[in-house]
Amino acid sequence: MKFRLGLALAAALGASAPAAADAAEALFARARAIALAERCALSSEGARSALTVGRLTARGALIRAGAAPAALDDLEAAATRAALEIDCADERSLNHARNIENAYNAWRHLRAMEFPASERSWAAQRPYDSETFAWMLRQEIDTGAEYQAVFGMARLDGEATLAVAVSGLNARSARLYVRNAADADGPPSPMTARLGGAREGLALRAWPDAFTTPYWAAGREFGETVDALCEGWGEDGVLFRFDLRTQEALAALDPRESVYLEFDVVAENGDIRPQRTLIEVGDFAAAVMFVTAES
Repeated sequence: MKFRLGLALAAALGASAPAAADAAEALFARARAIALAERCALSSEGARSALTVGRLTARGALIRAGAAPAALDDLEAAATRAALEIDCADERSLNHARNIENAYNAWRHLRAMEFPASERSWAAQRPYDSETFAWMLRQEIDTGAEYQAVFGMARLDGEATLAVAVSGLNARSARLYVRNAADADGPPSPMTARLGGAREGLALRAWPDAFTTPYWAAGREFGETVDALCEGWGEDGVLFRFDLRTQEALAALDPRESVYLEFDVVAENGDIRPQRTLIEVGDFAAAVMFVTAES
């Protein structure tokens, strides 16, 4: 069944067929392993987290290659049904569980991973226990020479926190514009994106403001915290923290989407103007699971 589903999905993707077939098989295998582990209690929670990271990255790769999310839902449902046909006490099941635990023991000692998307990537780095301030997950934002910005998950006072650091702007506040799940699904059509002023690149995958909710940063910091995260930025660096609700909203988005990140910038004459840039969602959810998993 897995092979037939993989071929059908690959055929639907045309030129991406070989890669799609591999990703479809990986998605099927991981979804089946998760279902079997949950039903039979054969794997540790950490091993199931590692399998989920693999499932999410395989799913994200397929969606970015053109697979319909509904087709992947069907593939994962087939994998769950296949798991129901496996006897928990079967020696093959026990061997499979042992192999998963062995793979997890290697995975949990990984300190870094790269989670590529269409145009950008998430650089994931598990911090050491002794690090009070460190980027765990970061996406470098291409702003040209005007200013510097890094967005991602940071360890702040020992806790993983969604944050953005910016230098070269007199930024007073920051917010993310995240799609309203009740109003729209997946990335916008190019026509819809252009209603919001998009012309090219990541902007064509970001919803106009009317379809989004602004998630405001919960706090602004200077000094030691920014220096620890962004060495060499100097005194004008500022850090904005976002709450868990913002992180969960971003993680729930389609991996093809982008979101607008907007700063309120104070000009020399005291006027406030908005400054926008873009974040590519990609495999953000999987990357967060990687950096926050117990090691």
